[in-house]
Amino acid sequence: MCWRLMLTDFAALAGLNIFVYFPLRIFIDHFPAAWLRTLFLQEFEIPRHVLDVVYNQALCWLGVFFSPLLPGVAALLCFLFFYLKRFTCIRVCTPPTLSLHSIRSSAFYMLVSLFSFFASLLIVVFSLAEIRPSRSCGPYRGLDTMWREIQKTVDELPAWLRNFFYYFGSAGFAVPLVIILLLAMYYYSAIAAANKHMIEVLKEQLVLEGHDKQFLLGKLNELNSLTRSRLGERRENVVGERMTEGVHFAEMGSRSSSDAQVVTHQGL
Repeated sequence: MCWRLMLTDFAALAGLNIFVYFPLRIFIDHFPAAWLRTLFLQEFEIPRHVLDVVYNQALCWLGVFFSPLLPGVAALLCFLFFYLKRFTCIRVCTPPTLSLHSIRSSAFYMLVSLFSFFASLLIVVFSLAEIRPSRSCGPYRGLDTMWREIQKTVDELPAWLRNFFYYFGSAGFAVPLVIILLLAMYYYSAIAAANKHMIEVLKEQLVLEGHDKQFLLGKLNELNSLTRSRLGERRENVVGERMTEGVHFAEMGSRSSSDAQVVTHQGL
């Protein structure tokens, strides 16, 4: 059932991208109308493509117990998915208007993968412990649950190996494991809180630096305007002094010419 879902999902995505979205992209490139681009042009949405990969991975985790060859099919489909997504990104879609950082995308992928892993694990454990297997066929026929076969296999092991497996189901192993996990969660949550606080501090520093830059630019503009006004006043003063000097020199020249004329008249 899981491998059928995987094949159906891959066939649906490949058919839509190759036979629907790719011809639409070619048509839009030849007839670049605004309403066509708004209605039919696809954006490369990173969360949606990440969810496609997580969906196939969850199906692999869910069906690996019931179909041992499913990981091989999942690996082949992941290989084909890579080239299908590459073709979609280059030939079909446009860059997203809202860009996502790689760190946020990685954190989103890890969170969804963790949730799908625990959901698949819960379903498999419930199938082992509660669902009665087929009584007519299969390796678990005649048993109440599949877990009985696991208990029977462990009981047939040597004593030291049987005690080793039983230790994992005892409180001596579970309690320290839970304590260690809680301490690890507290440690990583403390690191995350410290990093968040540091990010807030850095944002405040950037805002303060922006205000300081604006203040310095304002002071620089005031200094430039004051310098320009002073230079204008100095130029006006220099021009006025030169004009007064020119007038003085002109008066001196006229006086000297008049004195020369008086001297010449007296000589005559």
